[in-house]
Amino acid sequence: MSPSRTWIAGILGWVLVLSGCGGSSDNLPREAVSGSVTVEGQPLAKGTILFNPTSDKLPTTATGGINDGKYSIPRAEGLVPGTYKVAISSVGEAEMKLVHGAPGKLAPPPKNLISKQFNTNTKLTAEVIGGETNTFDFELTKRDNKEDVEYTGTTRSRGDRRGPGR
Repeated sequence: MSPSRTWIAGILGWVLVLSGCGGSSDNLPREAVSGSVTVEGQPLAKGTILFNPTSDKLPTTATGGINDGKYSIPRAEGLVPGTYKVAISSVGEAEMKLVHGAPGKLAPPPKNLISKQFNTNTKLTAEVIGGETNTFDFELTKRDNKEDVEYTGTTRSRGDRRGPGR
């Protein structure tokens, strides 16, 4: 290999190491997290789920994509045991429309299809337990007001332990 190729390979190697490619190497006791999200009994087609720690002492946060109502965050990117706030969001396809024909002006961002009470103002929580299967299912239902959604459902962790918000 020529010196310039060796140098480029070395730079690429360092970029991969610094970017964390290949999983976590922080030696934290991370756990995989998975589950489902339904709205009105139907799987949420596309969305995002975010787990934020409820305490400053928890060193991890995790985000996963929701596809056809399912999400999965592998152990290497998972969470350390503890309690997390859960935020769920889903936005329609972003459209790059010009506003009133003005060049360079884009339409407002698409509206979140999930109520603020499950993302920006979430009250959803999940308790990640070390050495256990951490499966959390969220069943969301709409109220009469189509803009509002209410959390009614169950989450599971450690087999079939059930209860709202846990």
